[in-house]
Amino acid sequence: MMTLYTLPPAFGLRNPSPFCLKVEMALTHLGLDFEIATEANPQKAPKGKMPWLVDDGIIPDSELILDHLDKKTDGGIFSALAPEEVAVGTAFTRLAEDHLYWMVVASRWLDDE
Repeated sequence: MMTLYTLPPAFGLRNPSPFCLKVEMALTHLGLDFEIATEANPQKAPKGKMPWLVDDGIIPDSELILDHLDKKTDGGIFSALAPEEVAVGTAFTRLAEDHLYWMVVASRWLDDE
């Protein structure tokens, strides 16, 4: 059985990390058996960030996990998409997760107003 390591609940949320939730939703959507283990310290993660998946080895990072799950399920995530659609989706994912995400975090947690 796979084990997904995520952050524990916080701030009244099931999980404060959209990356952890994204992987959990993918696993649930695919109908795969998995268990959730929580780790409050992201520095203990293989890449120093959450989540990571243990499934015939350690798969760190949500994008790598989704790629692993797509291969494991013979295209259960991305097979309905044309290569161009996968490329556009990857570009928007990188924009949102690597750049815009930090603006949202800063406006939510660093601005007292």
